[in-house]
Amino acid sequence: MADAAAALTQCHHIRASLAEAAIAGRWEEWEEEGDREREEWVEEADRERGVGRRGRGRWEEGAGVGWDLRG
Repeated sequence: MADAAAALTQCHHIRASLAEAAIAGRWEEWEEEGDREREEWVEEADRERGVGRRGRGRWEEGAGVGWDLRG
């Protein structure tokens, strides 16, 4: 009886671990999707205002940031 209870407890722990892993993986996907959506919103707003990325002149698709922050 104790062996059956221990096996059942272990099974529950495994299922909980698998569920946590699935949730964590899904959470990462949601974060990535959110990051992409936010970037799209920023780019769309920049295009509507007629500015490039980070305020550099007119909008150019794929324009990069040209700041040198090394001092």
